[in-house]
Amino acid sequence: MIIEFKYPGIFLAALIVLIFFAVRFYSANDGMTGWTKRILFALKFLFLAMIALLIFSPEIVRTGVRTVPERHLVMFDDSRSMALNNPADTVMINDIYESIKNDDSFISSSFGKTTEILNDSYLSFADSFTIISDGYTERMTEDLAESQNVRSIILVTDGNFTVADNFTLKGSLPVNVVYSSVRSDDPDIYIEDLIYENDPDGKDSYFTVKTGFTGQSSEKEFLIDILENGKVLKTLKGKIPEKGSFTSVRTELPDFKNGTRETEFVIGKLKEEKNTYNNKKTAYQKKDPAAERILIVSKGPSFDLAFLTKMLRIGGYRFTSVYENAFGDSLKASDFGSLIAIGSPSIKADARTIELMKKFSSRLFFITRSTDRIKLSSLTGGGFDFRAFSDSEGRLSENTGGEGGYLLTRSSQPVILDGLPDIVYNQMFIADEKTYRPLLLISPSSKTAALYKKNGIKECLLLANFSSFWKAAFNDPDEHFSNLMFNIADLLSADRSFDRIRVNTQKEQYYSGEKAAFKGPILDSKLEPVSKAEAVVSISESSLSAPLIFNGRDYFAELYIDKPGKYTAKIIVKEDGGGEIKKLIPFRIVENDLETRLIGTDTSFVKNFASSRKGTAVPLSGAAEFLDLRRGKTEEISEIERTDITGNKYFFIIMALVFISELALRKYKDLS
Repeated sequence: MIIEFKYPGIFLAALIVLIFFAVRFYSANDGMTGWTKRILFALKFLFLAMIALLIFSPEIVRTGVRTVPERHLVMFDDSRSMALNNPADTVMINDIYESIKNDDSFISSSFGKTTEILNDSYLSFADSFTIISDGYTERMTEDLAESQNVRSIILVTDGNFTVADNFTLKGSLPVNVVYSSVRSDDPDIYIEDLIYENDPDGKDSYFTVKTGFTGQSSEKEFLIDILENGKVLKTLKGKIPEKGSFTSVRTELPDFKNGTRETEFVIGKLKEEKNTYNNKKTAYQKKDPAAERILIVSKGPSFDLAFLTKMLRIGGYRFTSVYENAFGDSLKASDFGSLIAIGSPSIKADARTIELMKKFSSRLFFITRSTDRIKLSSLTGGGFDFRAFSDSEGRLSENTGGEGGYLLTRSSQPVILDGLPDIVYNQMFIADEKTYRPLLLISPSSKTAALYKKNGIKECLLLANFSSFWKAAFNDPDEHFSNLMFNIADLLSADRSFDRIRVNTQKEQYYSGEKAAFKGPILDSKLEPVSKAEAVVSISESSLSAPLIFNGRDYFAELYIDKPGKYTAKIIVKEDGGGEIKKLIPFRIVENDLETRLIGTDTSFVKNFASSRKGTAVPLSGAAEFLDLRRGKTEEISEIERTDITGNKYFFIIMALVFISELALRKYKDLS
């Protein structure tokens, strides 16, 4: 036992000596004698000495040893794939749980949709997906290691998890794995993936069904029924692949218009096949409204095309890109809201390409050296005369004289784009303005206007006379050129009230238990990206909601939905004036088949995992003996016990009594 002080004890000793002589000097001059003088001296000295002790906060420190049980966290996989194995497995697992649930050497928990401590509850093996490596589980194991002296984790599982990288269990504790029945040679055919390709190379749309097989079977072929609204559309036939390999079956399906479509693919059950969870998959398709889609036609691959498509993708626009003369008959102008042509029509553009371009009412032509001026004049009705390409490689700068517009060089007379209030560009007067209006100039000369708009009520026709679109985009560190192109894309949209909320779902179909992610920019009333919008995404069919967080470029949110079904995400953005703008995004949650894709334990996987985490892998048959070796062990832990001398109520009570005693004695002796 030792005594520790907040400050060095030598200073406390010096202070006590100083207090002693100060009180003695004071007592020698107060005119008292005898026992009264001695008692008052002692009381005052004691009171001041106790104040000095308060300043130095002395503690009594004792070192001891405490014996505690050595505990182990046993985590039981409660997902439905556990029940697909040998029926004896679940009986043995429940017996293990019963044998340890009242044993102080073990702490039991389950994991599936969530991780929970088992307080005399039961295992149902019904969770449709498995999550084990989330933040809550990591915090729980860290807390138990510190507060309950948990020395290891023991997983009782088949090793099948919803997410491939889920089986990590970050932390410092060793992890042992008790695994259930290994994979058998029972036949198991399953759908690995559905791959949809829309209008590939100008041909009809089709689905490719990727089918896998494990085990052994006497059958040579399998059947796949394709259903829509419970009705069988067609039946496909394929050859069963070799064990552990895949085969693909391709089929065409009727096209569909705007909206959504659900198509179910079901493989017929093989003889002696036990696992039929993985024999079906549902495809969920959503076709965008035409007004929100842009068709890009280019003469061929180019930097201009690469920069434009990347720019539009970042801006959250939906588009389809095709090469001139290389699209199929299924491509229709009615499926799109607007057209952007890069270097097209060229001299080689055929009649089919020209006819397609004529059907759009909203068009933007990027004129390059490959553009055929005669064909373009025919398409646009003429009325323009380009004497030279604009030298647009210079940087675009912000127009400080207007309200947020952009220009390449400055001029005097502003013009406001129709349909885009408060978006101002500079212009110069040119000949024949009755037909085309210049929107962007790069020099005072009318011969080098870079962007023109043709007047018209029912059509929106824009001509961009850049010698090189990509160089203007490349030399745009402040993104002024990008913002101009976004504004022009909005102007092209057949829907003039184009949604300012560009946030979209990352996928249109998620598995149950997978986080639904939403991402994209939000624009203000001037169609400029904002970074401080107050935005929330909520699910109309439930009480789930989450704020959209700005990550430097886009707004982002994730929602965790475990129940399959159709959902609608409602995004609400609050305006400065108290109003709101809204957007609805339909998407689909399908039943998770990753958990039951294969039944039985992959022993190589669990053994390698346990070894990498300084543990061992044990079959279920050896679990009882494995747990018995860890039962009833204790550990001596050194403990330091600190007792604060001054930090308790008794010390202050004694101080008060000393002070009151001195005061009472002085009052009794009639002393000041």
